[in-house]
Amino acid sequence: MPSIRHKVDVSFEDGRIAVRPGGSVLFSFPIAGNPRLENATPEQLVHVEVDETGMHWPDIDEDLSLAGLLRGDWGQFMGRETGESMMVCEGEGPEYGAREGKPVVYLETSFVSYLTGRPSKDPRKAQMREATLRWWKEEGEKWHPVVSEAVWTEAEDGDSEAVARRLEFIKGFESMDISREAETVADMLMSATKLDAKYRTDAMHMALAAIRKADLLLSWNCRHIANSATIPKVAATLAVAGYACPAIATPEQRLEERIDE
Repeated sequence: MPSIRHKVDVSFEDGRIAVRPGGSVLFSFPIAGNPRLENATPEQLVHVEVDETGMHWPDIDEDLSLAGLLRGDWGQFMGRETGESMMVCEGEGPEYGAREGKPVVYLETSFVSYLTGRPSKDPRKAQMREATLRWWKEEGEKWHPVVSEAVWTEAEDGDSEAVARRLEFIKGFESMDISREAETVADMLMSATKLDAKYRTDAMHMALAAIRKADLLLSWNCRHIANSATIPKVAATLAVAGYACPAIATPEQRLEERIDE
């Protein structure tokens, strides 16, 4: 797998290493319990190389893997044993990848399917469709919509009438190709979240949204994408790769957040 290297800002503050890939995401963890980090000078601590495998301090010959950081292991002692937390992820704010003054929303295939689908007799599916239609009607004009080759491929599968409605909806939107960079980031996300190979497209949607600098990824895939249990791992993985993690949510969650504001 090719290496992805990005310029990152690294600082040492309040006993923690803090990393800001691209100035957009904060990824931090404590040095307590790691003798090499604890005995290093501030200058040595911030002289670090970051790539998709983890963090590397050439001056003190120390390496921390991404897999270890994700499970709270930053050296001689495990963070889960010391009670320390690994990271804080902060978005850069609205309009991170803005186009024509509008923030960018990546529309994953399930959003498109519910928006263009026929009414369902299933109460929950009907509720999901209504939330999708409502979000698009009330919020859609405020966003620059983006889809991708992955969305097009999935949208072309199934009943011919449903396919026609999906393709008609997305035909005028900005669409991203699946690049080698996206393939690499998707591999990283699959490894971090332990995603089965048959769900690779789910990782690809998240990778493409991050590469496009989307502010928001809308999806009804709550198992692999809009999943609160895996989003922190996705954010940490993207941070190491040099990308900000977009807000990931269902249309229903976004409507609820608007009510709470």
